[in-house]
Amino acid sequence: MKKDFLLFGSLLVTTALSGAVSCGGLTPSAGGSGGLSAAVALVEILNCPQTMDLNSTKALSVVTKDAQGNTVSVSTVSLDSDAPHIASTSNQSIRSEYPGEASITASAEGVDSAPCRVKVKAPQNSKSVRALTDNLDEDHWGQNNNFKTVSRGKVLWQTVLSSGDTEIWMGGTNGQATRLKTVAGGDVDFMALGSGASSNGVLASWREDLSNTFASEGLGSPVPLGAQTQEENNIADGCLFFRKGLPDNDIARFSIGAGLSTPGTTGDLYGPVTSGCQAVWEERGAASSSLVYFDGTSAKPFADGLPAFPSYDFRNGRAVYVSGGDIYLYDATASSPQAVNLTKNPGLAHASPKTDGNSIVYLRTVNGDHEVILYDIATGVSQVISTTSDVKSGSTLQIDQRQAIWKEGADLYFFDGDTASKVNSAPATEVNEPHLADGLVVWHSPTGPLTDSEIFVME
Repeated sequence: MKKDFLLFGSLLVTTALSGAVSCGGLTPSAGGSGGLSAAVALVEILNCPQTMDLNSTKALSVVTKDAQGNTVSVSTVSLDSDAPHIASTSNQSIRSEYPGEASITASAEGVDSAPCRVKVKAPQNSKSVRALTDNLDEDHWGQNNNFKTVSRGKVLWQTVLSSGDTEIWMGGTNGQATRLKTVAGGDVDFMALGSGASSNGVLASWREDLSNTFASEGLGSPVPLGAQTQEENNIADGCLFFRKGLPDNDIARFSIGAGLSTPGTTGDLYGPVTSGCQAVWEERGAASSSLVYFDGTSAKPFADGLPAFPSYDFRNGRAVYVSGGDIYLYDATASSPQAVNLTKNPGLAHASPKTDGNSIVYLRTVNGDHEVILYDIATGVSQVISTTSDVKSGSTLQIDQRQAIWKEGADLYFFDGDTASKVNSAPATEVNEPHLADGLVVWHSPTGPLTDSEIFVME
């Protein structure tokens, strides 16, 4: 538990506040100001927020009183959160970090306040669908693409013109879009979009003519990275990781500030997944594969004996993967990192784990039923968020900020942080290559028979 120790001189400690709403059902009473010699009998948080949006901050107002109800001065008040990954305390305030519930307690001279229960809400999504594009050309992510094309309210796509040229576009849910580049008569594939180095920035990447890699910071001019024969890629926090194709099969890294480097050169390497400019990738051997963790400086294996193309994911220093039919967690942020078996039942079919760094989703099959399981890393508690007889697509399963998407046959399902439901995708007639980030879901689809493909967003 994280404690925030606050000096009295800077804390919003107050005498009786007329009309103040008390956290935990306590009501402040009027009284005179006392000195340090008066014993504290009551500590109250006067403005418990109860609910908070993600990434918001709320200053707290705390009062300390003696047994007679008089406000007394204290030298130090501490704030404590029982779930700092959900709601942290700092600088006399609560900051919402991740969807869920947390209890905040104020303490002074050995006396604790009633818990202030705070629910941090998941990103809002009304499940309304609309098209971001409306033209007679083909709009989609291109070939060879399983990589996210949405981040921080921005979407990356390509438009294939009747002339054979390809336009690369970045747009937002406000309906505005900017053309980043026109590729004359060429192929564009391996498109990806992820968070940038700044708090609201994004970084985009794509490959042209099966060879040349480009990167663009937001709406900036595309930066050529050269003929990398680039394959799988992944972007987050201003860092692009990708596999340099044959004959190298090395892992390359690029950022606008640091340029291009090659952190992975040992063996045949595949499938980098990045977070915080660290990464996890596959090292493929003659008989089996290993997973390698790159901490930003050096790389080391942490799981071996895996099949080629193992199923894994990585976020915020935490990697998840399948081994022997079970789901494993490798937490590189722990003091002594080690792989932990979360399911411990290889008799069941566990598959396709994905993580947002705080939660894990994965698929499980039990007696013919196909389930999606949500696992909370901090508490170790798992819950079934979907059970149907239809097979769920592991390649479409994604999680971000405790929300999740997946496909069952032609249908898209969305877990909003509380409940899962089938998405009414109209006016889209299909859901192709869906992606989820920051509460937004995007995909491409025709709008009717024999029509061109458009880009759709559910927000």
